[in-house]
Amino acid sequence: MRGIPSMAASWTTSGDSQLLVGPDIVSSLDPQLNDFRTGAELMHTYAEIATTQPFLETVSQDLSAEGADISARAIGRSLSLKSSDATRILTIYVQDLGPNRVVVIANAVARALVRSSPSSIIESDALLREQMRTISGRTIDGTCTPSSG
Repeated sequence: MRGIPSMAASWTTSGDSQLLVGPDIVSSLDPQLNDFRTGAELMHTYAEIATTQPFLETVSQDLSAEGADISARAIGRSLSLKSSDATRILTIYVQDLGPNRVVVIANAVARALVRSSPSSIIESDALLREQMRTISGRTIDGTCTPSSG
């Protein structure tokens, strides 16, 4: 009697998220070749960063704060990235057993990449400075105090 191998079905779901990387050349009246080069270099850098252990741990911590307990290792196993020099589009591919996890992971990776971008850091710094100016004229209880200067 010969055994018949059984094949257990293992369904995976895949999904992606896309980011346009680089300087805003759409609103620029005269985009230069260096603008395109900068965008391509940034895109490749982000594709590399997204697969590093510290980045994956950050994404895992972000997901944990949102109530999704997914390890950095699991994120790394499910993640692949593709960059297109022609379009400056970075595509984040995720394959996982759970369709909800695919969406959650892809979006978390995209958000973390956007947060790590120089423009995001500059905007965050400007926002923080504005908040500090607003707060500098107030006391802890929220009432206004005279400011000198």
